[in-house]
Amino acid sequence: MIDQDKTRIKKTEDSYIKRAINLTSKFENMTGEIFHEKQDAFVLWLITDTTGKSFSNLRQIKAALTFYSISINQNALAIKIANIPSTHTSVKSIGNATSSQKKKSVSAFEEQKITEFLRMKLNSSTDSGLNKQALSFFKAGLFAGLRPCEWETAYLIESETSEAQLSPPILKVKNAKSTNGRSFGEFRYIGLNALTPQQLLWVKMALSYASNPVTAKGESTTFDTMYESMRKRIYIANKALFPSKKLSVTLYSCRHQLIANLKKNGYSLPEIAAIVGHGNDITASEHYGKKVIGIKGGTLPLANPWDVAKIKKIYVGRNREDSNNPVKVK
Repeated sequence: MIDQDKTRIKKTEDSYIKRAINLTSKFENMTGEIFHEKQDAFVLWLITDTTGKSFSNLRQIKAALTFYSISINQNALAIKIANIPSTHTSVKSIGNATSSQKKKSVSAFEEQKITEFLRMKLNSSTDSGLNKQALSFFKAGLFAGLRPCEWETAYLIESETSEAQLSPPILKVKNAKSTNGRSFGEFRYIGLNALTPQQLLWVKMALSYASNPVTAKGESTTFDTMYESMRKRIYIANKALFPSKKLSVTLYSCRHQLIANLKKNGYSLPEIAAIVGHGNDITASEHYGKKVIGIKGGTLPLANPWDVAKIKKIYVGRNREDSNNPVKVK
């Protein structure tokens, strides 16, 4: 499984570099300028070139160029590219119907109904094991906010540690976006000591399934295969419970909802970025979890102060860079 991850990451990095070279070459051929020597001009050109394109397309372009810029030691340019807003893109995602059908929130009613549906299926379905897995990841996602793929390498620290400035239990997570410059470091630490025993149990169950993925028949399988089965379980629950709704709650919806909950309860953007593994505080403020759909109160995870400090350092560096090299976006 580790080898598969490395292959996937290498393939992604190669595609990023290829895409970035195509874009930078296009700029240089059109303007006669070297892209990293004319950073503001390149950013403005990129905004013009992506105007009217889908938001998801812009995100992919930004990820590729950010990774490429860092790989050639152009960190200042990487920051500028990462901070390009999405206001000039189209609202709908072109050619990405699956993404457009995913709901970016989980209401208390939806959580209750999906939980009841999966619990009921535990005793009445031949695939009860998959329903139990899906329920574990669904519930744990609402408390921890991990990207689904991050559960595979996450680890629960249950004793005092010098790795983080938090009281146990602490969830140590390998940031999925650390290889392309879209996270603040290789790992992040999430404080779970405010969780109830039942909530902590959901987290432990998700970690157990992630480390030993099995099929409905209890046979060993890959995490990706198990995840696809869980995703289908959640989809079936949506269709059974909310047949008239166009958008479906997914395991990734839980991450969006946690961010909304954190905003509703007064967490700062650097704290939110530290908890969910964003490279800066812009991503959560612009693209994730709206405060208006957040739920007030309840048990929430805690940010590691050392991780928050990294986010704040990036924030200060970004503002200093922006003030020295302003790029106006109309």
